[in-house]
Amino acid sequence: MKLSILSLLTVVFFGLAWVKLNIPFQYHGKKSENPGWYEQWFRMKKNENGEIPHGWAAEIRAKQATLRTAQGLLTNLTELGPFDVGGRTRAMVIETNNTNHLIAGGASGGVWNSFDGGQSWTPVNDQFASLSVTCMDNSPLDPNKIIFGTGESTGNSAGVSGDGLWMSTDGGLNFSQISATTASAFDYCWTVKCSPVDTNTFYVGTRYSGVYRTTDNGATFQLVYTTSSSVTDIELGDDGSVWFTLNGTGIFKSPDGSAGSFVQQTNGLPSSLFKRIEMDICNAFPNVMYAAFEDDNGNGYYSDLKGVYKSSDGGSSWYAVNNPVAQIGLSMSFPWYAFGFSCSPEDSAVVMVGSVGAAFSTNNGTTWQDLSYSHADYHAFVFEPSNAQVFYACNDGGIHRYQLSSASFSSTSVNNGYNTTQFYTGAYWPTSQITVMGGLQDNGTDRIRNSSQIADQLFGGDGGYCAVNQQNGNKSYVSYQYGLIYRADNSLNTYPNYFSVLNELDANFDGSIDDGVWFINPFEINPADGSQLYFPTQSRVFRTTNDGDTWEPLTNSLSLMGTPYSIGISNETNPTVYISGENALFYRVDQAATAPTGSEIDLTASVPLSSSNGFISSLKVHPNDPSVVYASFSNISQQPRLWKITAANTASPVWTDISGDLPLGLPVNYIEVDPWNPDSILFAATDFGLYTSIDGGTTWTFENGIPNTVIYQAKIRPFDHKLFIYTHGRGIWMAELGNVTGLGQMQSNAKIIELYPNPVSDRFHINTNDLGVKGTFRAEIFDVQGKKCESMEIYGFEKITIPCSQLQSGVYFIKLFHENKFLFQGKFIKRND
Repeated sequence: MKLSILSLLTVVFFGLAWVKLNIPFQYHGKKSENPGWYEQWFRMKKNENGEIPHGWAAEIRAKQATLRTAQGLLTNLTELGPFDVGGRTRAMVIETNNTNHLIAGGASGGVWNSFDGGQSWTPVNDQFASLSVTCMDNSPLDPNKIIFGTGESTGNSAGVSGDGLWMSTDGGLNFSQISATTASAFDYCWTVKCSPVDTNTFYVGTRYSGVYRTTDNGATFQLVYTTSSSVTDIELGDDGSVWFTLNGTGIFKSPDGSAGSFVQQTNGLPSSLFKRIEMDICNAFPNVMYAAFEDDNGNGYYSDLKGVYKSSDGGSSWYAVNNPVAQIGLSMSFPWYAFGFSCSPEDSAVVMVGSVGAAFSTNNGTTWQDLSYSHADYHAFVFEPSNAQVFYACNDGGIHRYQLSSASFSSTSVNNGYNTTQFYTGAYWPTSQITVMGGLQDNGTDRIRNSSQIADQLFGGDGGYCAVNQQNGNKSYVSYQYGLIYRADNSLNTYPNYFSVLNELDANFDGSIDDGVWFINPFEINPADGSQLYFPTQSRVFRTTNDGDTWEPLTNSLSLMGTPYSIGISNETNPTVYISGENALFYRVDQAATAPTGSEIDLTASVPLSSSNGFISSLKVHPNDPSVVYASFSNISQQPRLWKITAANTASPVWTDISGDLPLGLPVNYIEVDPWNPDSILFAATDFGLYTSIDGGTTWTFENGIPNTVIYQAKIRPFDHKLFIYTHGRGIWMAELGNVTGLGQMQSNAKIIELYPNPVSDRFHINTNDLGVKGTFRAEIFDVQGKKCESMEIYGFEKITIPCSQLQSGVYFIKLFHENKFLFQGKFIKRND
């Protein structure tokens, strides 16, 4: 399920001057108990005036270009994938003279090349100013010329506008931005088409401004048709004619594409009650063209296919062919989001259409067949230039190859290495046996084991928040749209069995959460006791202390102050829990595992007034001090986006700005704290990549080894000091922390010493011969969050015996010192069987 990002921007072009009409977008819908993704995004991003301000993304990009990059904090940077799953793809072309060369673009994953027909892929540039690729075309007259446009107009789960058009003159190996398109008129590009009669001419269909034409290869542009509606498709005839479709209005034609020459085509076409239109012209028989209309059926989010229309006389007249929705029950549902449409360039009888599902006809639309399912939500169909029996489907699962003769029953995924998946969230296991999992846009919840880069899909839908019990890796949790949460008790298995644990969250047993929830609804697990989960609804926060078997309200309704979203949990078995979210509400619950319902303490008045109507997207409690909390703000604002809160366990918390020199206004989706250096090393996951600080937030560095795309979460696994970065467009990345003090540095210098037995129940041993010294040692034991649990003096001659019966089950680290000299660091697993 997807909802669009609307940002009302209008730009008019006069000669060489851009006149910008500063019209921000305001959300006029009713605040719902179950917001779709767009409403959720809007509520998390709107500024103090309740708007998405004009030009905010361009301002951030300009500031980002001046930042320090790659300070060396992240080492051994690794792209985990998944490498066998593709993400949402709206654009693709095939090189005219080499059909093994595919060029494609992820909706927030950038441009990619494959030189072997999709068996492998390589990204062109992960640091493009915008990785939101929405349309692409290659010149019929110059095979080396390829143009792509940016800015996803509908269903943009990344939530960021584009940055104009980019051109390659070397067949897609390199691209440069077309400087004349950096104006906001080109923030959202629906379509780009290169002229078949003039190599210097191409056309661009925009979301809010109309149709633009350049006749000097992009040096200047002329607005040849002005409209505030979306120009969703442009098609060009071999005779120089130009066709475009206008959302909710119809199809227009010009004999030469000049301003003032476009005339609406009406003969045989619908006159009303339609929205998006897609069309195509058969190359071999240019008098044959097809058009498909989205039905304006009044159902809002869910629409359908009004009909498919054909012209055999160059568009002078049209007639309806059979509608595949009525004939074979084709699933369309939301063509405003997914609407692929194409006819064969060689055979005018072959036409295909897709939305949630897809269908094709080989007899002019007289009868239809289901296209073999490759993934939901079809956005484009692309035929091979020299063999129209082969075509590719672009959808929310990447790219798939079809043979026309077998298209009804088979397809081949060509996503190997095409890592354009869009993660909303992520989690890690307490050992490296299973590495990470995360919730993805329309690709479920995926797990990647042992850096294999191959995904195990654990659950379907739009993957939401997920978590792993850090004391028992067999227990894990996944969720999908609207907070529907599931648990597995055999998570270490190849195929875990997940079952619903809604229980009291759904007291009326209707399959949904009674209080209402976010589309991608958060929940948090206690790092010190994985049986505890804290789950915010649109009204209050629930808790479970028995793995979701039962739930009870932790708080009373908080909705008068805002809507709860973010949860911060101290590193304790009976923790301090902090709650925040919309309108910067801020609450604390002491001893939250046992506190009676309604024990929350309202600390909202402590929030700085300048940020009091902002959105606090994440809270991170200091691993060793429950009175210290870090907070990130995800809304667009000129106010500080990162704060350190001290004395948070009192009635008067103190907020200190730690935004430092981050680009002013940069939305921060998540803040992570190094558990071994929590006062100095911080990570900010933002709408424009990952930022790091090694001085507690005074200065920040843009990590340009990570793709410049939206990142919703970044999390450190304490036991091996690895950072996992969950990008929304370029999959999961992993890094080790270098050039830092604490566990990370010690671990790299430490000897490899055996602890036995391991796992351990009450005590374990270390041979002193392995250490090279004997006598009195100091042992310090830490949990996985970096909290010191024990410190003891121990004498050892042949071996050292270290008691640990007092510890709870879980993963721990021991540091060993002799005469104040660090000797050894090791890991052990404590089990209370």
